[in-house]
Amino acid sequence: PALLGVVTRGGGTSVGGTWGNDAPLIFQNSSDINGNAQIDVEAGTLLKMWESTDIRIDAGRFEAAGVVFTSRTDDTLGDVDCTGGSAGGPRHWQALQFNDGANDLSRLTDCVIRYGGNHSSYDAGLILSNAAPTVEGCAFYQNGDAGLQVTMQNGGDRVRGNTFSDNLGWPVRLHPGAVDSVVANNTFVLRGDGCFNAYLVSGGTITELTSGQFAPQAPDINNSGQVVWTWFDRVTGRDAIDFWEAGVTTALTDNGIIPVINDWADIAFDRWDSSRRHWDIWLYQSGVFLQITRDDFDNIVPDINNLSEIAWGTPSRPPSNIRYLRRFRAGDLNCDGLFNGGDIDPFFLALGDPSQYSLVFPNCDPMLADMNSDGLLNGADIDAFFIALGGG
Repeated sequence: PALLGVVTRGGGTSVGGTWGNDAPLIFQNSSDINGNAQIDVEAGTLLKMWESTDIRIDAGRFEAAGVVFTSRTDDTLGDVDCTGGSAGGPRHWQALQFNDGANDLSRLTDCVIRYGGNHSSYDAGLILSNAAPTVEGCAFYQNGDAGLQVTMQNGGDRVRGNTFSDNLGWPVRLHPGAVDSVVANNTFVLRGDGCFNAYLVSGGTITELTSGQFAPQAPDINNSGQVVWTWFDRVTGRDAIDFWEAGVTTALTDNGIIPVINDWADIAFDRWDSSRRHWDIWLYQSGVFLQITRDDFDNIVPDINNLSEIAWGTPSRPPSNIRYLRRFRAGDLNCDGLFNGGDIDPFFLALGDPSQYSLVFPNCDPMLADMNSDGLLNGADIDAFFIALGGG
C-alpha cells in the first residue's frame, strides 16, 4: 500500500523535538544535530534516506527506540514514493553517525539499520566516531562493507545485544580497543557463502616519534613495530638516521639516508663518500656496519628482505640498472641457489677440508656448512644438515 510521507530537506538543527510515527520521514538531504538539541524518535517511526544522505549527531542527544533506518527505495513497509514497490540494497544511503561531540546519553534501542554504508569515509550503516552511545537490541543487515564502525577505544562498551547478518562486507569494523566488548556482547550470523565471516580491526593511535628534528623523512617500519628514518642535522651539516623501538629513539649513524629495515632489525641505507663523491649501499647488522658497494658510480635506494638480501639501483651508471645481493643459504654448499642432494658432497668437503673447499668453490663460504650456527665446522653439523635437507 502507498503511505503518506513527510519530506525533510535536511540541514543543521540545534533545536530539540520529537520525530513522530504517524508518517514516514523521507530525508532528501543530510541532517546535522548540534548544539544542545535533544531529538526523540518515537517507536514505530520509519526513516527513509535518499542515496547521498546521512544523519550526523555532532552534538546534543539523539534517542530512538523501535525505529527503522532504511533506504528510500525500501518499500517492504509500504511504498512511500510510488515507485511501484521497489527494493532496497546495500549502500543505498550513507549512515547514521555519532561524532565526538554527541552526548553519551544518546541511545538506539530495538532499531533496524539496513541498506546504509554509502559513506565517503566509512562504509558502515552506523558509525561511532569517537562517540559512545548505547546501542542495544538493534538489527544490522545489508549495509555496505560493515554494519557498524567503531573508531574509539572503549567506544563499543555500550554496544550489546545486537544482531549482525548478511552485510555486504564485514559485520563490524572496530578499533582494537573495542574488539573484546563488541564481539562478546553481540550476535553475529555467519554468511552462507562463507565470505567476510570475521571481524575487521582498524584504527589505533598516532604517536609522534620525532621532536625538534629538521626535515625528518623517509620512514620505514618492520612487522615488529621498529622504525627508522632520515633527518638533517644542521649542526654537522649531514643527514643522519635514527632508530625507534618501544618509545626509545637511538641515533644509528650520522651519515646516511633512505634506511629500510627488515624483521630482524637489519638496516640497509645509503651513505655518501665525500672523497669519491658517490653514494654507497651499507648494511647495519647485529651492531656492525658493513659496506656493500664501492664503485665509481652511485648505488642508491635500497630495499631489504628478511634474508638480509638487498636490492638497489644504479641510475648514474650507463646503462643504469637494478642490482641484487643474494645471500647463499646455510646448506647450499655448491651455491647454486638450491638446497638438495647436490650439496651433500660439498658439505662434507667443507667440514673436512675448508681450504680445499674454497679452491673448488671460490665464490662460496665454507661456513655455509655451520648448520647448528655455533660458529664451528664439525660433526655436530651433520644431523642438522640432514634434518634441514629432509625438510625438518
